[in-house]
Amino acid sequence: MRKKNVFLAALLLSGALLLPTLHAQDIRTRMKQRIPQIIQLKKAGTVGENEKGYLELVPGAKAADPAKAAEVVKAENADRTTVYTFIAKKENVAVETVGAMRAAKLAKLAKPGEYIRKDGMWTKK
Repeated sequence: MRKKNVFLAALLLSGALLLPTLHAQDIRTRMKQRIPQIIQLKKAGTVGENEKGYLELVPGAKAADPAKAAEVVKAENADRTTVYTFIAKKENVAVETVGAMRAAKLAKLAKPGEYIRKDGMWTKK
């Protein structure tokens, strides 16, 4: 079981690189282009990472452009779902397992002041 977890973690680090090439390039490009927006939204406290491996709007946070923030979250989560689903099928595990493993990694990578949701509770790192 431990070997499988280590292998799954390695797969998660590669993310979209594992998807079929043409589709993977599209996803990789979109996700890479969103990084500056996501960083800005995280710094502003508008979005955070939840325990399922997805971005989420932080309740009560005031966004400069709420519609744009929601659009970024929706697009990023759609691409993450595609990546998680591919990995889950490849490794014969639940999509939720892949997402939870990624969430743990994202929580460790979070910068001070960024929001992380764990067990339904938002906290600042």
